[in-house]
Amino acid sequence: MVLEYRPREKPDAREREGDVVRCGRRGMYAVIFRAGTGRLDRRYAEMAAHLRQLARERYGCLEFVSVTEGRREIAISYWEDLAQIERWRNDAEHQVAQALGRTTWYREYQVQVVEIIREYRYQEH
Repeated sequence: MVLEYRPREKPDAREREGDVVRCGRRGMYAVIFRAGTGRLDRRYAEMAAHLRQLARERYGCLEFVSVTEGRREIAISYWEDLAQIERWRNDAEHQVAQALGRTTWYREYQVQVVEIIREYRYQEH
């Protein structure tokens, strides 16, 4: 499975260098969540779907993708600024899910907040 991020900005806001596309604006961020899963029950699936929708509708998340393989999960969400990410992190429902994650759903997890400085892609013609 290939995950591809497509920022939502006008094509003229970019500078092309061969197959590398440099974003014409600064401040696009991704939150990378990696976890070793424990017991993933029906409540987990319902909570995950609800929180993804909440992140997009209330906090401005641009895109949210996740993949589970065996007992490993990776989720990446894309944001325009750090303030959105901070508000999302502090959301009451999200904090409930974080607590359930620590006590029920995950054996371990790691969160990274990164700034996207470059993107490139290949597309077969």
